[in-house]
Amino acid sequence: MAAATRTKPASKSTEAALQKACTDILQLDGWRALRTDPVSDTAALPLIRKRIAAVCAEGHVSAWIVSKLLASVKGRGKGFGEEGMADYLYIRYHYLARDLVNRPAAEVLYVEYKRPGGRVTPQQQMWHIAERQRGALTLIAGEDFEATVDGFLDWYRKSGLARRDFSNTHR
Repeated sequence: MAAATRTKPASKSTEAALQKACTDILQLDGWRALRTDPVSDTAALPLIRKRIAAVCAEGHVSAWIVSKLLASVKGRGKGFGEEGMADYLYIRYHYLARDLVNRPAAEVLYVEYKRPGGRVTPQQQMWHIAERQRGALTLIAGEDFEATVDGFLDWYRKSGLARRDFSNTHR
């Protein structure tokens, strides 16, 4: 009998594929992509400490080592961001910025990727509203553009941000 294989749910694959394709397009057009990850491992600390204590309780490790191990397990952020922050931060520096001394210039774009039919959490919606009020350009797949690569390309072509000609690009 063949062993069962585990596959990712289609919804995750679709969102991941959308992220990758759109990021590739933006990088091709001079954008730097930064994946945000405001999640911290602090919530996992009690479980980590409990597992270390359980392994050490078997008597194979001295009490001194147990105390050092438990003390060394601290919460550490995995990335940067805020609750509700978009999946990606894209930055593109102006060509003219190289000629300007002490006057850097850049464009900033935040994108929250969702699979077709995916929903935005209330925290994400609040984050986008707040950033837009500050003057940021933020996008949510499925709201600001169709949650497909073609939907993103259509938005990007019309946005005025494209430096390259993407008119013949189809995914």
